[in-house]
Amino acid sequence: MVVPKDTVTPDEIFHRSWLRELVLRVLKTLETECLATGKRTHFELLRLRIIEPILEGSEAPSLRALAAKYELGEKEVANHVLTARRAYHRLLREEIRFYARNDEEVADEIQDLWRFMAE
Repeated sequence: MVVPKDTVTPDEIFHRSWLRELVLRVLKTLETECLATGKRTHFELLRLRIIEPILEGSEAPSLRALAAKYELGEKEVANHVLTARRAYHRLLREEIRFYARNDEEVADEIQDLWRFMAE
């Protein structure tokens, strides 16, 4: 019997761990920002609709279910998620700029992150 080799390198494992940590760190920064600006619901909706399903590999709750849970209209839920998502992207770019040498590296790291989150 042939045992398949694990094709994931230690560097790839490290990079994936780093990306997950980056996602969580930026999420914590977003949570702090949202709490400070009275947008707790924005943060919760983003976490439930986008972040948790990606990190846990689960199905995203519907806009209708979230609207019912938070006593909002579906369009309002969608707008809250979009607003929080834009803030998350802004914070993510700011975080990556701390160690990136240029805008091209920032863009490359963000592309890596999206690929990681799509897996």
